[in-house]
Amino acid sequence: MRHLRFAAIFVLLLAVNVGAQTTSGSMSGTVIDASGKVVPGADVTITNESSGEKRNTISNETGDFVFPGLTPGPYTIQVQLAGFKSVERTNNVVLANNRLAVGSVKLEIGELTESVTVMSRGEYVATTQTSHQAILDLKQVENLSIRGRDPISLLKILPGVALLANDQETFGGSFATGVPNIQGGRGQTVYVDGINGGDGGGGGNFSAATNMDAIAEVNVQMSAYTAEYGLKGGAQVNIVTKHGGADYHGTGYWYKRHDALNATNFFNNSAGVPKPQYRYSTLGGNLGGPVPAMRKKLFFFYSIDDTQLKDVNLLRRYTMPTAAERAGDFSQTRTTSGALIVIRDPLTGQPFPGNLIPASRMDPRSMALINLLPMPNASGSGFNYLTQEPSIDHPRRQHLTRIDYRPTDQDILAIKYQSWYTKSVGWNVAGASSRFGLVRQRYDFTSDVGKIDYTRILGPRTVLEVNTGVFDSKENGPPEDDTALAGIQRTSFPALASLPQFAAIHNPLNLIPRAQFGTLQNNSQEVPNITYDGRWPITGEDVALAYGANLTHSRGSHTFKMGILREHEQFGQARSGTFGGEFNFQNDGNDPLNTGYAYANAFLGHVASYTESMGRVPDDRWQNTWAWYVQDTWRAHPKLTVDLGVRMYKWDLPFAKNGEQSAFTFERFDPKWGGNPPVLFRPITTAQGRRAVNPLTGEILPVTYVGLMVPGTGFSCGVITPSTPCTINGVVVQEDSTYSSRGKGFVDPLPIQFDPRLGMAYAINPRTVVRLAAGAFHDATSGPYFQQTGQGNPAFRFDRVIRFTDMSSYLTGTGVTAVPDTVSGTIRTNQKRPVSYKYTAAVQREVGWHTVVDIAYVGDQTRDISLDYNDNAIPAGARFLPQNRDLTVPDSPTTGLDPNKPIPGALPDQFLRPIIGFGNINISAPIGKAWYNSLQTQVSRRFIGGFELAGSYTWARGYATGTRDCSGTGNTPCTTDNPNRTRTPTLTALPDGADQTRLNIQEHVVVASYQVDMPAVSKIIPGKATRWLLDNWRISGITTLATGGWANVTATYTDNFDFTGGGESCGPMAAAALTGNAQPYLLTGNPNLPASQRSVDRWFDTSVFKRPTGRGDLGNDCNNAKIRLPGYNNHDLSLFKDFPMSGNQKVQFRWEIYNLFNHTQFADVNTAAQFDAAGNQTNVNFGKVTSARNERRMQLSIRYLF
Repeated sequence: MRHLRFAAIFVLLLAVNVGAQTTSGSMSGTVIDASGKVVPGADVTITNESSGEKRNTISNETGDFVFPGLTPGPYTIQVQLAGFKSVERTNNVVLANNRLAVGSVKLEIGELTESVTVMSRGEYVATTQTSHQAILDLKQVENLSIRGRDPISLLKILPGVALLANDQETFGGSFATGVPNIQGGRGQTVYVDGINGGDGGGGGNFSAATNMDAIAEVNVQMSAYTAEYGLKGGAQVNIVTKHGGADYHGTGYWYKRHDALNATNFFNNSAGVPKPQYRYSTLGGNLGGPVPAMRKKLFFFYSIDDTQLKDVNLLRRYTMPTAAERAGDFSQTRTTSGALIVIRDPLTGQPFPGNLIPASRMDPRSMALINLLPMPNASGSGFNYLTQEPSIDHPRRQHLTRIDYRPTDQDILAIKYQSWYTKSVGWNVAGASSRFGLVRQRYDFTSDVGKIDYTRILGPRTVLEVNTGVFDSKENGPPEDDTALAGIQRTSFPALASLPQFAAIHNPLNLIPRAQFGTLQNNSQEVPNITYDGRWPITGEDVALAYGANLTHSRGSHTFKMGILREHEQFGQARSGTFGGEFNFQNDGNDPLNTGYAYANAFLGHVASYTESMGRVPDDRWQNTWAWYVQDTWRAHPKLTVDLGVRMYKWDLPFAKNGEQSAFTFERFDPKWGGNPPVLFRPITTAQGRRAVNPLTGEILPVTYVGLMVPGTGFSCGVITPSTPCTINGVVVQEDSTYSSRGKGFVDPLPIQFDPRLGMAYAINPRTVVRLAAGAFHDATSGPYFQQTGQGNPAFRFDRVIRFTDMSSYLTGTGVTAVPDTVSGTIRTNQKRPVSYKYTAAVQREVGWHTVVDIAYVGDQTRDISLDYNDNAIPAGARFLPQNRDLTVPDSPTTGLDPNKPIPGALPDQFLRPIIGFGNINISAPIGKAWYNSLQTQVSRRFIGGFELAGSYTWARGYATGTRDCSGTGNTPCTTDNPNRTRTPTLTALPDGADQTRLNIQEHVVVASYQVDMPAVSKIIPGKATRWLLDNWRISGITTLATGGWANVTATYTDNFDFTGGGESCGPMAAAALTGNAQPYLLTGNPNLPASQRSVDRWFDTSVFKRPTGRGDLGNDCNNAKIRLPGYNNHDLSLFKDFPMSGNQKVQFRWEIYNLFNHTQFADVNTAAQFDAAGNQTNVNFGKVTSARNERRMQLSIRYLF
């Protein structure tokens, strides 16, 4: 039924739309005579050597000829003119989205019946190509071994491509392949035959999985490309699949991987854990050729790829509550450095005697959550539980079919359809719940891609290309079975069965609440939070429809091209939210009833915060984008080619299908609240202890009410349904027809976006070309103006947060409204789409031995990036002010206004905001900037046989502006329409450059790939046995050398010291700006060690990180790239042996070895510092390596080819 439904959509699309982005190439050249003079009027015929397709033209007055709109593949050129010998040149390889400049074709005087035939060998210098691009050709795709056989992993051999930690283990992953950053990674797009295959339309993941044996080539428009390309402004990757030809060709193959062939990972060895089960078996094949009854008109290609595998899971480490802690005994609960974690009694503020909590104080409801966690099973540094789920069955299968039909010499029709699915069951599948083993669930994923191309040759110089396509992906993640579901339902746990909710209507499966434990002082690994996906059970469907047309016309020295594209994207994810509720038991210094340790809080049932969504909202957005362009490729001189064009976009807002999105705007915010501003319940001390008081009536209520809005003031928000959103001051909903000039949404329509492009290629000689190119490249899809699934959508979701409560008091009733933690919005007018100004300068030269070298400077500057600024941040130092002291919290050794005390004892944050009634107000505006600069070198020797090479070197750096708040330095460019903005100077000036971040780009990357045909031994030692055993060997490999990426350092403090009192700080700036919770630290020297001093236990110098001096010390280094992570030193090698058979048949054996020398390559490093009150760094794993990239792995295969 799924395929029938997809077919119906596809047929409907055909009825009403035309084409998407093209994959065709072009060919050009010049006819000359023996003296070098141009020859006009010559008949030029090209023939596709695969399909027999012919095209004809006549050389123009300057001897030039151009063939646009060509199907990629090898071509034969034939040139004829009376009085000259006929000339034939074979094996001219046209690549997708590429211009093949064959140079001069020389005619010799003679009879027309005489002929001269020449075979093209090697790669042409692209003398007419003005843009910066890179190619993975068919031989590279077929012969460079990639373990997972995923084409995305091959991109690493190209310049400007970042390296991922490991290559994909199998094509497609669980739902997508991670795409490396290309040219800095901003706005990149990945296509299959011109159809956007990105997960959710983005370029960070690729979901239109395509097996390597179905791929003809991969073309990448790297930077400053011509006007015919573009959608998101970044690199354009186009995977071009194979098609049938005039002869039958096919392949059958079997690939096998097994753990017996692998080494053991460094950390499995160090932990004494055996290597996991690792089983992969891939069986597949393809066949292409003519349909027998219509051999010259109808061609087909079919590919199937089936993989059965055992998916290896990570070795994980956690800190679980011990048996003693579950009984209230915390006498042995110590930090990673061995210091006792003191547990305080919330009733007295004093330590429990002996660190023992009486059993009578245990709360059975929170302990029911604690008892979902496994018991410790290990004793390690910063962890006590070790687990590695047995390898999971994760089968997948792909079908790909293509039909090419040529009813006439002027018409070509191609229809392609491909499908892919994968499924898995386990604790660690995609979209998993707590990965320590909370609940087993399924994850099934399918993707379908359909494409139709129609090419009409309107004349020798005019070609029309029309194409249309669709990408449709679906995901489904239910529990494995009813037993698994029951394992996380409240009714299965008597202590949880009666836990009430604010909006139980949104929890129809009656799932248990989630639980968070924050930072554990005795943990340096993973925290075992109890969690599940907010969409649970997961469902989703994303669809991208693309259609357009391109027209190419050559006239004289000009080749004109114009086209139009429309892309429609729609997304349909399950309703999401914190629908089951979430208890946060973290150690929070601002919590007056905090015990000092999360598991002790849970034992007592004390809750730092309880969160529950009052609504449950889908992600069902859709968006339309129109693009069109005009372009002229002008041969201004036989040596000079100029590309001049402009691409234009009409961008439309993304909308929620059912209208369930909202945003905050100061245009609709009434500072006077209609005369009824929010009044918050305040803390008060009574004879019964700390309580809440209604300032309007004097009514005393439980302390849980502190910080909530008094009913009848501000606004109220109860249970939300799609038709009953909350009405909140300053919040506008999508369907409000009075807000934007579009009649709905949050931004006025943008004008047409113009992207002028200019490129020049000057051929100094046939072996050398100089290129210059520049242009504007808008991000023409998506947009930050969509507020639906997160907390920033208060009208339809509204997360109610109750702070500093307990398991008996968190439910305050729906009549009392909590202050929203976060609302988001944007500015309605003067919006802009991000635009990159790209520029390249390059020299390409054929240096001999059919080797082409390309050296390029590649750079860009991106402007108008949307950034969020917090217009309601807590002013700097607000918690230190006497007027903000919470007098119901008595002074103690740890609490008070004394600057030496870690906790100032201020009122809850709700009382300290400039605008009472809201938490963070994050307003996005197009004010961000980014820079990317690189030197990129390519060396290639291809289409030659014997020895082929493709290598690259990249030096690159990138920077971007960061996220800030409105509370600090006085020069932060926040929005100007906030009437309540309070600008308080920071207590200590932030260092210069605090709002700039370094992009995580590897600075130096060298990748070399090679293919070597070994000499035939039978020429030295003749004989049939020698020929059969020792001839036809080939070696290929990929060597990768690179510096590591960059990491920042975070800090926590065991005494919960408040250094900033609100406002900005150094450290992770986004966290500082948007939540005010980033912790500063001092950097007293260079943390990066020389290579000779680095080790697994000391990757960087941890001693240079120090605790700040006290209140107001905001740190001294805002650089986000402090630590250089481990680099890459990897060698993959493959050995091929061909066994020739009759005709063009052969059997091929492959032995592929990845990480040939089993070189340990470290990956992640612990960068989380933890300081005690005396300033000692107590995380014993700080600065230690925590994971390694793949050990040596092998794959064997046997292939039959004909």
